[in-house]
Amino acid sequence: MNENATRNTFWLRILDLADAAKQDELSRQQLLDILSGLEEGYEDAFDPADAFNEYVVLNLCRAIRPWLDTRQP
Repeated sequence: MNENATRNTFWLRILDLADAAKQDELSRQQLLDILSGLEEGYEDAFDPADAFNEYVVLNLCRAIRPWLDTRQP
């Protein structure tokens, strides 16, 4: 997959996540699974020098998932 396709796919997944969250369609476990999938699927995909926005959002996902894991539902 080329860089533009990777970026487009990433943003579509983020948009799908946001839409599902707005509609209250996500369980806590589903959110954790999606965040894990984003981390694994895009682990080395974005260099901050070339794709800063994607890099920042991915780092946010990496920070939120462990935080959710340690909090009570």
